Amino acid sequence: GILGSHAMSDWLNALTPLLQVLYGLAIFSTVVLIVQTMLLFAGVGRHDLATGDLEHGGAGDHPSGLSLLSARTITAFLAGFGWTGVIVLTADGGQMLALILATIAGLALAAMILWLMRNLRRLAHEGSRDLSNAIGLVATVYVTVPPHAGVGGQVEILVQGQLCTVAAISHGETPIAPGTKVRAAELVDRNTLVVTNL
Repeated sequence: GILGSHAMSDWLNALTPLLQVLYGLAIFSTVVLIVQTMLLFAGVGRHDLATGDLEHGGAGDHPSGLSLLSARTITAFLAGFGWTGVIVLTADGGQMLALILATIAGLALAAMILWLMRNLRRLAHEGSRDLSNAIGLVATVYVTVPPHAGVGGQVEILVQGQLCTVAAISHGETPIAPGTKVRAAELVDRNTLVVTNL
């Protein structure tokens, strides 16, 4: 063990200060990212996913519920930045090239994590959304609702604090145009509302 720690300290001392920083960032952020991901898939944060408060520290205030400056995206940026910087520098790339490529890679990884988390959150919302809570609420027609229970119509309605676009039918005699305010009268199935004119 002493030999191993001695070799490790020799290896660290042989690195340039920039490489030491990059390795430190890369290893630390990768460990944090793995722990965050394991916690998410172990079920911690599933409720947060459904409620939109996935990231603590104010990200829940973001209209999409996920901020670009959330814990996961910052960690992903640092991991991408650190490892890319290490790879470019150890391949004898210049410091400037290493920093530029590291920044691009960090941003790309952060964007990928953000996209993934938003999609997970959307799926969690769809899984937890109960349209029976929409009965009696006012909706806005998004796609023309045909008369006589014809299919193809869609409305936008705020359910459980989330703006949803859902299928809608009408038993009326005339089509209901986009932009018209309607009331959700009943639920046909899990994803379809019967709407009536106000």
